[in-house]
Amino acid sequence: MFSSIKNYLEDLDKICKPIEDERKSKLDQLAKIINQSSSKDLIFICTHNSRRSHFAQIWMHIISEYLGHNKKVKSYSGGTEATALNPRTAQALSRIGFEIQVSAGANPLFQIRYDKGLSPIEAFSKVYSHPSNPQSDFIAIMTCNEASEACPIVTGAAIKFNLSYKDPKTADDSPMEVASYDASCAEIAQEILYLGSRIQ
Repeated sequence: MFSSIKNYLEDLDKICKPIEDERKSKLDQLAKIINQSSSKDLIFICTHNSRRSHFAQIWMHIISEYLGHNKKVKSYSGGTEATALNPRTAQALSRIGFEIQVSAGANPLFQIRYDKGLSPIEAFSKVYSHPSNPQSDFIAIMTCNEASEACPIVTGAAIKFNLSYKDPKTADDSPMEVASYDASCAEIAQEILYLGSRIQ
């Protein structure tokens, strides 16, 4: 793992406010579901699969590697509709130290590298039922309320769990844009690290 990313994970408690007890309780509940489930396939879902769901998928992948869960916990992402991974999301990851290559096109493929010796994470916007994702017996983790309301039933999911985050999109094209995306990325990383520490 690149040292900049490892250092970022180790410094999250300095970057972020402490996780509130109510939120910790929710994360503990999700960890219990994951621990008790026969499947450790997690699909993080938001409406457009462009921001929060990608942050969550990528951090779950990285933190599973970091904590040694990578052989059992697998992370994916999807949306209720496909658009494109927002470049601001990739830029926030790049500022931490991820190496990112991106293809051309309306819905480009982002190759997100976090370790010289490991394959990059391939990220692009897709619906949660895309063939690259598990089709059954997965845990659907809803990262926005809109997607949760739009999908009262997630086809193929063993369990649906709501873990919504504020959308950094609200700061697009404003002086707060970079700070908003960096804060969203850090908050999700901090909570996924806490969640990962509770997975057995």
